[in-house]
Amino acid sequence: MHVDDLHRKLLSKVKLLNENLWEDKIRHPLIAQWLENFTGLCFDSKTERLYALYLLSQFMYFGEPQIREALKSLYRDLYQYPIKKRIRESLNHTHDYSLLNTEYGRILGRTTFAGVGNPSESGVHLLYPLRQEAALSKSNFEDATTLAGSPVDCTSCETHYVLVDDMCGSGVQGKTYLKDRIREIKTKFPGIIVHYYSILGTISGLDTLRNELPLDHVDSVFKVDNSYKCFSSPSQIFIAHDPIIHQAEIEKMCRAYGSQLWANWPLGYRDGQLLLGFHHNTPDNTLPIMWFDAPGATWIPVFKRYHKKD
Repeated sequence: MHVDDLHRKLLSKVKLLNENLWEDKIRHPLIAQWLENFTGLCFDSKTERLYALYLLSQFMYFGEPQIREALKSLYRDLYQYPIKKRIRESLNHTHDYSLLNTEYGRILGRTTFAGVGNPSESGVHLLYPLRQEAALSKSNFEDATTLAGSPVDCTSCETHYVLVDDMCGSGVQGKTYLKDRIREIKTKFPGIIVHYYSILGTISGLDTLRNELPLDHVDSVFKVDNSYKCFSSPSQIFIAHDPIIHQAEIEKMCRAYGSQLWANWPLGYRDGQLLLGFHHNTPDNTLPIMWFDAPGATWIPVFKRYHKKD
């Protein structure tokens, strides 16, 4: 296919994605501004903009409806169903669903859901739609230090603490943030069962939390392996593409521009190499050419990232 024909085809695909999945955030004027960032650092600007447009056409986006469905699944599939299954097995595989629901209700009454981060961060931001989609009580969302009805010793009465997050990338930031918090909870409430659940998690990141923190359960609604990294072999991003799209050249381009934007991690935090974003923010594990925005910078992002000021 000719370069101009492929460019038009990709623009058409991006337009459909914007109208149907991207909540109409990425309109043509913004795309045009973003493409102007690519000025011929590695190849001629026409080729670079074609490569950039190809990456944009592969971007995975979780809009508000998708996040709400994911939170519903997080509660139902990762928390509720496993506990109900265990209760049913303990009751000789009973078909008395009234008894089953009563027992589950007793445990749910001793369950606290909390977000990862302080009240201004994305993990906490997810609690409101989680409460709505799972039809949970407000009493299930108290702070860890005031676990409703929990005695200091939780060994005689099953008590759960569920940490909710949007994404587990490398697992390094999660481990750093959660280490002291979980130790404090486990000390204050001996026997408490602590869960970590995210909407999306890399297999390696989830393994990091599973292996290095005293968590009882670690899981994610969507799990991604190395094939979701742009420049892995094989990569999901390049499974089916036009012959004029070259993975190695695109990697060279992304490294060159990424090095100017974020010298330490030109392909995303901890070499994330991801192409994904959420309704509320874009993770720094995603390629910086997609989200980079800093005071005084001339780079125009297409999926802007809102940075934390610690």
